[in-house]
Amino acid sequence: MTQEASHPIELFYSYSHRDEQLRKRLETHLSALRQQGVITEWHDRKIVAGTNWKQSIDTHLTTANIILLLISPDFLASDYCYGIEMQHALERHKVGEASVIPVILRPVDWKGTPFSHLQCTPTDAKPVTTWANRDQAFADVARTIRAAIEHLHAHPPSLQPVQHSISSQLPSPTPGQLQNSDYHSCVLSYATEDQAFAEKLYADLQSKGISCWFAPHDLKVGDKLRTQIYEAIQKNDKLLLILSEHAVKSDWVEREVELAFERECRPPETLVLFPVRLDDAVMQTNTAWAGDIRRIRFIGDFRQWQHDVAYQRALQRLLRDLQV
Repeated sequence: MTQEASHPIELFYSYSHRDEQLRKRLETHLSALRQQGVITEWHDRKIVAGTNWKQSIDTHLTTANIILLLISPDFLASDYCYGIEMQHALERHKVGEASVIPVILRPVDWKGTPFSHLQCTPTDAKPVTTWANRDQAFADVARTIRAAIEHLHAHPPSLQPVQHSISSQLPSPTPGQLQNSDYHSCVLSYATEDQAFAEKLYADLQSKGISCWFAPHDLKVGDKLRTQIYEAIQKNDKLLLILSEHAVKSDWVEREVELAFERECRPPETLVLFPVRLDDAVMQTNTAWAGDIRRIRFIGDFRQWQHDVAYQRALQRLLRDLQV
């Protein structure tokens, strides 16, 4: 390979933030390739403040030549790493647009995963953290990456990749949505027992032209429920959380709240969680996540939602607060 005559290969790191120090160490071991102009590297810490982080990730996932999956228990537990980034990466690998290299950082049972058919690194898929000398492990990984680069230069991928993106996998807006850009878009999160209120609120938000993702209306037959809800929370501005005695006991609601908090921690930092309550349960519960919301967030009051005057008053305040 004549490096001077070749374009740099773009590497994309897909990883859990809990493995950031290991990712940095791997970058150090790839410094020779970087200094020789053989590679450029990208990960989410390079997102510029104020830019659309999801669009930035999507763009680099689509243009990367080599995608490194930094495998660990936290990577497999991450809905975004495992469910979004990895799936996109494997789609590009399957059609020959990019090479995906799983790097086993920490011990975890990854057999049977969608990437288990790929050649993993280090040698024999021995996790980096189990080596007596981690520098030897990362040097082994670096050699694998160099070999993959040489293969790419010898056998370049298609120059006309299939145009797809994470964002394009989301359902298209239905007529009547996205009519009013004066308001934040939102996702309704609620317990099944509160369906009647959720339906009423959804109808009123729709009547105002507010883009609102609501599972009974937006899910299609055969959709993967968990994935669609996750993507909706990533796409929309706010998670409109309907709190009640049923919601504070719901594992589904808890997971949706966790996803909202995760989004709030990513740059650019913005408030995503938008709670309202139907009763006093959130003010009395010992449930940790609900208690956190009680302590740090103002909660909209819809306790008298079945009385029209009180409901309309609460709705008007909600509409005011949803304004951009």
